[in-house]
Amino acid sequence: MTGNILKEYAKVERVVNAAINNCMYVLIDWHYTDSTAYPDKAVEFFSRIIKLCAGKCNCLYETWNEPKNNDWSAQLKPYHETVINVAYEFLNNNRISYINWAVDDKSEQSAALQPNSVPADVCSDAKLSTSGEFVKRDLTTKNAKPQTGECADF
Repeated sequence: MTGNILKEYAKVERVVNAAINNCMYVLIDWHYTDSTAYPDKAVEFFSRIIKLCAGKCNCLYETWNEPKNNDWSAQLKPYHETVINVAYEFLNNNRISYINWAVDDKSEQSAALQPNSVPADVCSDAKLSTSGEFVKRDLTTKNAKPQTGECADF
C-alpha cells in the first residue's frame, strides 16, 4: 500500500459527511485488486470509518472489493472474519446497515428477488429469493416497519 493514509482518509471522510448531510446512502468500499491482504490496515480503516458513521443509517460497507487470485480458506475467509468483526461490534448499537443483496433478479446467491421478477415484485414475499427472505427477516426485526408508502406491508 502506498500513499498518504491520512490524506486519503480525509477524502473518504469528506465524501461520507457530504452523503450524510444530503440524506444519501454512501458505500464505503475497500477497493483493492492485488492478491495481498492487509487486514491490519483494513481493520484500522474500518474502525475509523465506523466511528465516523456511528448513529447514521446511511453508511454501507464493502470490506474488500475484487480480491484477485486469493485462496478462500487461507486468506479470504480469515481476512473477512477479522474485518467484519470490527463492523459487527457497531451494527446493532449504531444502526449501521450492511450489504447482502443485489436488488435484482439475477440467478445468483445475493439477488433479493427470484429470476424473472419485475419491479412491481419488490414488495412481494412470494418473489423474494432465499437471500431476500433472510435479509428481510433480519432487517424487519431490527427496524420499525414503514407506516405509509408503497412498501408499508413489507
